[in-house]
Amino acid sequence: NDGSIVLTFATGESTTNFARSDITVSAGTLGATLNGSGSSYNITFTPAGDTTYTVNVAANAYTDAAGNGNTVATQFSWTYDGTDPGAFTTGAVTAVGGTVVASYWNSTNTSLTIGVPIANDSTLTDGTLQLRVKVGSGSYVDLDSAYTILSGDLNSTITRSVSAAVLEAISGVTNGVTLTFNTILKDKANNTTTGTASGTTIAVDQTLPGITIASSTSGVTSGSTTNDGSIVLTFATGESTTNF
Repeated sequence: NDGSIVLTFATGESTTNFARSDITVSAGTLGATLNGSGSSYNITFTPAGDTTYTVNVAANAYTDAAGNGNTVATQFSWTYDGTDPGAFTTGAVTAVGGTVVASYWNSTNTSLTIGVPIANDSTLTDGTLQLRVKVGSGSYVDLDSAYTILSGDLNSTITRSVSAAVLEAISGVTNGVTLTFNTILKDKANNTTTGTASGTTIAVDQTLPGITIASSTSGVTSGSTTNDGSIVLTFATGESTTNF
């Protein structure tokens, strides 16, 4: 996605009559001045938009000291891509392993999966997908290593898996925080788009709930002896639960 590039020309033998006008381009603009002398020259080339450009030097465009005309140059080809990947939204985030509860990361979970939609855009092939995570109101940081996009990934959703070890190694991931997930896509030319964050946030709760047993019957405590025909036992689970 370079805004301009420098073209170099090696003439093989020293010449005094190789000129800017000897260079033909399929489109775009050559710089005003051809620099160099002898057998080495260069000039700036500026593309005019997203396309493939060719550069040629025809046979007999210049001569050596003996008057021999040059052979035709091997064509130079270069593709300019200055367009960022299209807008997208990071998909669902799901805990995997153990007891799975939507939107929670608990002590039994072993990994997370995150879906990322990939457009049917050939410039994304050999580009990268980088997951990102934000802890609470902090800043986004990279989550695991970048993934190289393959041609078979186009027009589909890539599901990336992040292990518990990788997730929990992120600074600040601890009980009580909320995690927000996003993705950066780069195409082959390094044009970059940051997606909209996933609509799924993950609350971290790895505290094991305790339970306390007591009695609300007067005079009854754990270990006591009374003559009550029945007693009321009470159970305090420490945290709210729906399945006790």
